[in-house]
Amino acid sequence: MGTATLFESDGDGTYIDVPPDLIEESVRVAESLLALSEQYSDEAQQKQASRMRDLLEDDDGKRFLTLLSDRAFRSEKSRIGAAALRLLIGKYGVPSSFNLFEKMLLHVGSLVSYFFPKIVMTAVKLKMRYDSRHIVLSAKDSKVTKHIKKRSSQNIGVNVNLLGEAILGEDEAAERLKSILTLMENKEVDYMSVKVSILFSQCDSLAFDYSLEKIKARLRVLYRKAKIESVFVNLDMEEYKDLHLTVKSFREVLSEDEFTSLYAGIVLQAYLPDSYDVQKQLTYWAMDRVGNGGSPIKIRIVKGANLSMERVESSMHGWTLPVYASKCEVDANFKNMVLFGSQITHASAVHIGIASHNLFDVGYAITVMRIEDLSQYFTFEMLEGMCEAQLMSLRDEVGGVLLYSPIVRGKEYMNAIAYLVRRLEENTTRGNFLRDMFSLDSGGVSWESQRGRFIESSIKMHSVENDIRRDQHEMTRAVLGSEEFMNMPDTDWSLKANQSWLLFAMDLWDGVTEKRIPLQIGGELIYSPMLGRGLDPSTGDNIYEYHLASRSECVEAIDCAEIAFQDWKRSSLVYRRELVLHCATLLSSERDSLIECLVNDVGKTVSQADSEVSEAIDFANYYARCFDDVGVYEGCEFKPLGPVLLVTPWNFPLAIPAGGIFASLMAGNVVILKPAPEAVWVAWRLCNLLWEAGVPKKVLQLISIDEKSVGKMLVCHSGIKGVVLTGSIDTALTFQDWRPDINLIAETSGKNAIIVSEKADRELAVKHIVDSAFSHSGQKCSACSLVILVGEV
Repeated sequence: MGTATLFESDGDGTYIDVPPDLIEESVRVAESLLALSEQYSDEAQQKQASRMRDLLEDDDGKRFLTLLSDRAFRSEKSRIGAAALRLLIGKYGVPSSFNLFEKMLLHVGSLVSYFFPKIVMTAVKLKMRYDSRHIVLSAKDSKVTKHIKKRSSQNIGVNVNLLGEAILGEDEAAERLKSILTLMENKEVDYMSVKVSILFSQCDSLAFDYSLEKIKARLRVLYRKAKIESVFVNLDMEEYKDLHLTVKSFREVLSEDEFTSLYAGIVLQAYLPDSYDVQKQLTYWAMDRVGNGGSPIKIRIVKGANLSMERVESSMHGWTLPVYASKCEVDANFKNMVLFGSQITHASAVHIGIASHNLFDVGYAITVMRIEDLSQYFTFEMLEGMCEAQLMSLRDEVGGVLLYSPIVRGKEYMNAIAYLVRRLEENTTRGNFLRDMFSLDSGGVSWESQRGRFIESSIKMHSVENDIRRDQHEMTRAVLGSEEFMNMPDTDWSLKANQSWLLFAMDLWDGVTEKRIPLQIGGELIYSPMLGRGLDPSTGDNIYEYHLASRSECVEAIDCAEIAFQDWKRSSLVYRRELVLHCATLLSSERDSLIECLVNDVGKTVSQADSEVSEAIDFANYYARCFDDVGVYEGCEFKPLGPVLLVTPWNFPLAIPAGGIFASLMAGNVVILKPAPEAVWVAWRLCNLLWEAGVPKKVLQLISIDEKSVGKMLVCHSGIKGVVLTGSIDTALTFQDWRPDINLIAETSGKNAIIVSEKADRELAVKHIVDSAFSHSGQKCSACSLVILVGEV
């Protein structure tokens, strides 16, 4: 293969010998695998390949199957599924990739389903199960045994993965773990994949240590069973947020004396830049483990498997997508990880599983493996039912293959459909090898296209960056420096730096530094003789006191506001805009102290407090830009109201006052803030930050009251030109009754319902109902207070 040369394999100065014609040799091996696969391509294989090729090239067909699985099978009532089937056929037609028999079956079934829905839907389900029988297997013990024996006779191993419903609660987690332990007792099962989310249902990055201990306790149970039954257990990787939790639980349990001799594995996803560094850390740890007499471990390297979920999660929180931006970068990182694992000192401690259908990447791994004859440390893995001919050719080339084989119990077949749809979507996007796999011939257009991508990613290996894509500071700076409005990202608590930041901040929290919170009227801090008490909502203890305004002090605040208004209304929009944007920056820099206030003053959880800080910053950034597009207001004349009274609640004591303040300031009004008595500390902290940012103290005043008569005087005073209320409908009606001509903007209470139809995803519905009803202790105006269940639900 030519003379060896030095090739840098990682960023810490490690080098290994690699032949200069590595790429050419990898392509040669790929061509050999393709040629060999043609020998196994019988008529049945060719027919299946042709069918898969037609489907993968038919985007409408993939959409039809996705919608069919999502809408037609959730209800137990055949008539509902049949109606969904008819709707899809009527809207999208029958996919062109379906064969003549299938097209006829669907057209006829669509008509017959009006009269015999059960027969039609049973037939459709049976057809789908039949077509997917090679990809998702039955979990019946006899069928699992039969399948593993068959594959074993072909010198093919089976990595069993038990699919099922989403794990939402601890009872479900216990039941799934019990099923896995029972499956281990099957004497033919010797390799299993397990996800940490089925070990502990309530994983939370904010409770990292607690979650870690729960996972470790159940992982010990799993590993003990694995030792007894001689089953290899592989920890699958899920979403990015679970990366470090999965790795740490794996590493710490295997470091315990009881498990130092256990051979076990973990998955790393090459589409995460973080995975390369994690691989290094695990490798150096494993080398020490082996050096101390322990067993090696195994790392199964995959490209990635949860891209859609990562996109959803990132978009919901305003986070940067944690994966590489291009397929080329993913493939380059995959090769770097394979190369790092191929050094003899590494491979003897960390065995490598190459999980890919890309013949070029497989050829690359084979070539690298053979440099130092590492075949005893390498396994090659493919997905069950994807391409039998290429599976057999790979087996012949390397002496054996492991198949990742999902199995499912009959009652949970719908979960298998979800799995199939995800596989179909993620593995068959344009440019992906699997999309071209069923139409490959050496020298053909698809082959040359994939060969070019392989060469491009091989060149990219030397320059692909392994820095994590999600950096909290960069995401924050991007928002604060943007010319256009962008939502402030919440804190990503899965990042270790953010967990450390929170722990450090909590160590500094020692309650309220100001034991007495004054009034702020006319720029002066006033300590009135009347006091209110701020109580710890979890204990009822008095944690601070705040001063209460008398009638005369309220009048003084109004008089001051009227004078301040004369100057403020003449300030320029540019000045107000820059001031409010500066407020956003200062709020962002004080996220920790604001979280502290929200946690201690009103009992928010850290995650809920964090998202409220983001919302407060969003209000500043939004209202600062509300006059940017002057064309929207063509023909309008703006006239500030004057002094505005803000009456704000305790359930969102930071975001709602912030929104009212910033809207009022940008409109040219001045503000008197009257916070809820349960949240005076939060209001005091907010106002101090805004004053520090440059908001004049006479433009933003802070008062507290506890007498209804004083409140009525405030609302009815002619100097108050507008009232912004967030509270109950009764309070809003009372204000109107006190002052019929009031200029009132009121956000009041209501009943919010979630409707769960018979076609709904039940697990997702439960998850979102619980979150809506009980997050923030149910104390938010958007909380679900009524669930409407339709039909069988």
